[in-house]
Order: sequence, then C-alpha cells, then structure tokens
Amino acid sequence: AANEPRYVVAVAGRRLRVLDDQTNINYSFKFDFDVTTAAVHPTDDLLAVGLITGHVVLVRPDGPSFEKVIRTQWRWHAHAVFTMAFTVDGAQLLTGAEEGVLVTWQVSNGNKSFLARVGGEIRQIAVSPDGSYYALSLSTNMVRLVDARTRELGAAIQGLGGDGIEETANRTWRSHAHRALVVEPRSGAIVVQKSPGFLQLFDVERDREVAAIDVMQQNVISRDNNGPTSVGYVEHVAFTPG
Repeated sequence: AANEPRYVVAVAGRRLRVLDDQTNINYSFKFDFDVTTAAVHPTDDLLAVGLITGHVVLVRPDGPSFEKVIRTQWRWHAHAVFTMAFTVDGAQLLTGAEEGVLVTWQVSNGNKSFLARVGGEIRQIAVSPDGSYYALSLSTNMVRLVDARTRELGAAIQGLGGDGIEETANRTWRSHAHRALVVEPRSGAIVVQKSPGFLQLFDVERDREVAAIDVMQQNVISRDNNGPTSVGYVEHVAFTPG
C-alpha cells in the first residue's frame, strides 16, 4: 500500500538491519550498545533506534540512500528503551521503558514532554490509524489508552496479575507473584499481588478486576545499574468474618 513504510527493520545485538523494500537493498548499522527496539518514520527516510543504555538515536541518510547516515542522539530514560512508535503524521516519537513514563519527543528538535504514572512499565506502544489514541501495553497486564490530543489517560483494560517490575531488576518477585493468597468471601474474587505491594481482587468468572489495593503505598525509584529496585511485598492476607 502507498502509505506503508518503505523500510523493514530488525534488531540483533548491537546491530540494526534495514531492508529498503523499493530497491531490495540491505543496510546494516552497528552501535556501541545493544539495540532494544526500533521504529520507521511513516513518510520520511528516518529510523528511530532505542538502546539498552536508554539512548534514543535517529538515523537518517546523508544523501540519496542509507549508504552514509547522520545520527542524532537523545537521552532521558535511565535504562533500556523498551518500545517506540512514531505518530501518524511523523511529527513526534513516543518512547516507553521501566520508569512507567510515556515520553513524547518532537522529531524536529528533540524537545520532549512526559506523561507519568501510566500504571506500570511500558512494554509496547501502538498508535491508532487515525492518530487520535495511543495504546500502552503495561507490565501489570493492563492496556491503557491515551488521548493523543489532550495527553490524558483514558480507559484501561486490566487482566489478571502482571509482571509488576522488571524481572532482571528483582528476581525475588517471581516467588511472590505466584503465591496463592485467598478468596474474598463476599464477592468470591481471588486476591493476587499484581505488582510489589499492590493487591488485586479479580473476578475469574467475569474476567475483570473488581478492586485494587495499594497496601505498601511505596514509590518505586528507578534502580541503579548495579542492583535491583528495593521494594516491599505483601506476604499474608486474611479477611475478618462477616
């Protein structure tokens, strides 16, 4: 289709591989650090690359093809960029990572704005075909809609449980996440820990979240490069009779 991007990209280690679908020519670019994600501009000869260091790199041709390129580097994320997507008009680039903050970059100058507290680490970003909404896939097994015009959070689709926090940052989360807790006696909802210190009451029959309880009231601070994030967990839950 005429509106489909011209380029197909793939990431492998520290390399970005690019196929020009019109000329059938392949290009390969090497970076100093592992490439974690990439996106293709909807109209221009422009590629966006996310690195494990948190850097965002724009790659554009220095001439008629990608034989020679110009790289522009930005950074805000403290750790690996998980996902990125261009808006429909290509004027902005959206990025997300473990901070749980949607970052909107102006492609023309690198200026950025932020939407914080979206509900979890941002694992995937999708832009609606008309550009009016963004969908964020979060680590808490939630899909959250964002109004592209107002930059406000909209509807949320919540599944059972979630990763809660980056596995590589805190391996002990695995043993807590799958621990059987209890059933809430009045509603019959099961009680699970969907993220560290955060309980979820989930109606299995209706496949929906009944309630969420922030037990720990903790602010998760971005981890440093040498250790896990320090967080607390709920070990035991019980309900009083009646």
